[in-house]
Amino acid sequence: MHNILEKLVELKNNRIDFGLCSVVETNDSSPAKVGMKMIVLEDGKTFGTVGGGALENEIIKNSLEFIKRGKSGLFEYKLENLGMTCGGDVKIFIEAVRNPSRLVIAGVGHIGRELMRIASGTSEFICKGFDSRKDNVEVLTENYDVEYLNCYDGIEKELRRGDYVVVMTHGHGFDSKVIKSISKIEGLKYVGCIGSKNKVKIMIDELKETGNCDEFVKILHSPVGLKIGANTPFEIAISILSEIVCVKNTGESVCSMRI
Repeated sequence: MHNILEKLVELKNNRIDFGLCSVVETNDSSPAKVGMKMIVLEDGKTFGTVGGGALENEIIKNSLEFIKRGKSGLFEYKLENLGMTCGGDVKIFIEAVRNPSRLVIAGVGHIGRELMRIASGTSEFICKGFDSRKDNVEVLTENYDVEYLNCYDGIEKELRRGDYVVVMTHGHGFDSKVIKSISKIEGLKYVGCIGSKNKVKIMIDELKETGNCDEFVKILHSPVGLKIGANTPFEIAISILSEIVCVKNTGESVCSMRI
């Protein structure tokens, strides 16, 4: 139990999502004992045990679904139905533990400001902004976490696994520069980039010329946002945040404008 508690603290400190599975009741002969716990990570890796075998395989499947959806619930498993000769019933409580997601915005102009304002007003996101225009940074730093980054140099060093990133700088050149610089980062959950379809095609073609970008292109949403007929900075910010939430909760982006 002590090791499990240490692992829980480590995961929380590192903002890693996981499922905590606890045995709350058993009947008849079962390898699981009340109080046993197992941690399931998003990649399916586990720490601890709740009985092993086919039981754990089924629990892992349920845990991964719960982690993705941020849900918790009680499951009852009949071991004979899982092909386990020991028989018996086991009740497992699976709790999804998800940390606030980090939303990183490269370019806090009119749309970026609205996106930061809306997302910062929820408990779902921790927001971080970067801009190469000092006046934009000065306006926002009193209320938001915004940092000046000259020409967006080194922005790739500021990102980490699990981040949701939106790129909307003040020019195609900077957008393309940021996209290229972050394209090798592993583990980003979402990358969105504003722009017309023609601009996006050019950017993706340039990106593919650098090689080894297939996985990155899969998470690149550009043009960014959902098709909701958005025109104002507020509406566009809503369409972007809606797409992020959709990807966050389902892994897909319904009505996306991406190419």
